[in-house]
Amino acid sequence: MVTADVRRGRSWLIGITCCVIGIDLLVTLFEVFAFVPLNILSTIIRFASETLLFYLTFKGHDWAKATMGILLMMGALVSVYFAYRALALGAVFLALLIFGAGILDGVCGGMMLFSGSIDEYVAARRKRH
Repeated sequence: MVTADVRRGRSWLIGITCCVIGIDLLVTLFEVFAFVPLNILSTIIRFASETLLFYLTFKGHDWAKATMGILLMMGALVSVYFAYRALALGAVFLALLIFGAGILDGVCGGMMLFSGSIDEYVAARRKRH
């Protein structure tokens, strides 16, 4: 039986996945237009890793959920550093974009780690398989 908590957890997880993957796609497009080949490769690897971890989380793997949450929180910390560096170079708009993406990563990571609804959804998926 699917409870309201499981449905809510699924909705949160879909929203988080869309936000994170959407930001990654925007960063990839920006790097393609700025033609930064080394960064493009790392972005593609990050995109593939995140996609795989989200897929495994949807399949009910608790370790994938925890790993994704920790990586998102680490990404938020790194974003604060890069936003500060961009601000020091005088790129205020870029700094705000990086800082905003970092905040979104931090919120999504916190939800992945601490949301009881997402935990319920992952546990329900694990029991189905």
